[in-house]
Amino acid sequence: MIRNRLITLWMAIIALGLALLSTPSSALVPLDGAGINQAVRHGIEHGRFGLAEVLGPNWMEKADGTLLNIYSPFMMLATKISKSLYPANESLKKVKKLHHGDIDRLTNLHYPVEVKFSLSSFGPTATFPSRRKARIEGIGRGKHFVIYPVRTLAPLKATAVGAVDDARGGTAANEYEAVIAYYFKIEPITNMDSFDLIVEDAPEKPLKSKPQSKSQAKANKSNKTAVLEAPLDISPLQELKSEPIVFHIQRDRIY
Repeated sequence: MIRNRLITLWMAIIALGLALLSTPSSALVPLDGAGINQAVRHGIEHGRFGLAEVLGPNWMEKADGTLLNIYSPFMMLATKISKSLYPANESLKKVKKLHHGDIDRLTNLHYPVEVKFSLSSFGPTATFPSRRKARIEGIGRGKHFVIYPVRTLAPLKATAVGAVDDARGGTAANEYEAVIAYYFKIEPITNMDSFDLIVEDAPEKPLKSKPQSKSQAKANKSNKTAVLEAPLDISPLQELKSEPIVFHIQRDRIY
């Protein structure tokens, strides 16, 4: 009885350790000596269970279907190793030797150490990806941080995923989906104890009417019932904006 309880307790401790390793904070572990070992071990232990297990809670989903995945040098190395499907008891030293090329590339000083936040979200128009801007706000070491992506990769047009009947008896899209990648430098993020990834829609640019041609101006002048065109600059139409998307990430301080 005591032996069974000890086994159960030991298994629970192991499960807790694996769960902690798979939290979003683990993706932000710097790839130094200890970080490399942790990433390699993570890839070995989770690889046989599939990519979803490797990513673990690193893949975060909201109730409306919005998905966030965090790709960092740590997670890139772990994912690469997981694809080799090593036995759980494989030698750490052996795996590191077999993947020395991947490790050298990800720890090279000339390699841009960035974290990719891959966001799959929905919007009201096909062009919403170009207006969806991101920033990170966090707290760490007694300071408040606000950082912006060094680059963003977004499709020109989103994919229509919902349809409603329009007035002409056909169908029209009422919702669109797109995957946008935001790349942030990892160094300031590792100085934060917790942070929010905030994604908001930038305002639409004001619409402009075309100036009248001479023939149009002459026709309007001779026609008393003609409707005058709007001035050159007009107020923007009612903007189709989505609510801000916020993901909160808590990480342990890693020295």
